[in-house]
Amino acid sequence: MTTAGSSLFHHLWLQSRNLARRIPLHFPGARLAKDPEHIHQIRVSSRRLRVALALLDDLASQSDRPLLARYANAVRHLAKSLGLPRELDIALWFLSDSDSPLPSDMRSLCRPALFCILRSWMRAERGRFRRLLVPRQFDWPLHRLRDRPARRRDTISALRMVNRRLRQAEKRRRRVLLNVPSVRRLHDLRIALKKTRYAAELLLPFLNRTWNRRIKRLKSIQARLGRIHDDDVTVKLFRRACRRGRRERAISARQRGAVSAACRKIKADLIEQKEKLSHDIQDALS
Repeated sequence: MTTAGSSLFHHLWLQSRNLARRIPLHFPGARLAKDPEHIHQIRVSSRRLRVALALLDDLASQSDRPLLARYANAVRHLAKSLGLPRELDIALWFLSDSDSPLPSDMRSLCRPALFCILRSWMRAERGRFRRLLVPRQFDWPLHRLRDRPARRRDTISALRMVNRRLRQAEKRRRRVLLNVPSVRRLHDLRIALKKTRYAAELLLPFLNRTWNRRIKRLKSIQARLGRIHDDDVTVKLFRRACRRGRRERAISARQRGAVSAACRKIKADLIEQKEKLSHDIQDALS
């Protein structure tokens, strides 16, 4: 919690420390791998922490910045290592969950072909990232950062920080609107919107109330862009798993046909989502 009269620097230091303490709490669950939500929460907290550290870096002294950079690199490495396991979780969700865009008959045809391959792939990836899940590696090392007293300009500094990220997101948005939006460009826009939203949430005590509405809009657009990314990633993983099954002679021709039909269905859902989203992107940053 930020107390009245806290400096912007102290506020960001507290937010960063709290996020750093939250990440290791999910390590035991991620090792057991019974609930994929733990991996997801590690990645979300890691992304928020990286944004908080970048904001803190803007205010830190020159001598403190190398320490911030080393810690941010460790957090980035952890989040990157959990990327593929999280994508495999999503692909397995498409095969098994009733909320999946795949019809139940299509899921029942694809599941015998892909489920075992994706699960064995997941086990291999889990073995790689388990060695990273050591709480000591993420002990909060930034006790030596020198605090800055609260200043009148803290509110202006907070607004500048979030506006800088807003301008970067605006550049991504213009690139999307100039051409037929590719999945790659939509994903780049999603990353920029995430950074803007996380920065605004972290700096909210120093921003005016209109940012509450903006944050809600950013969150809504980001979630819809996330669904497009999930569709795209799942199609790629299904096709890779199908090729692997074919090499190992573990998938019949009928099952390959079912997987191809599932990929076409997911692609159609992706295109539909892109068309619906193209109108809303124009107002995403207003």
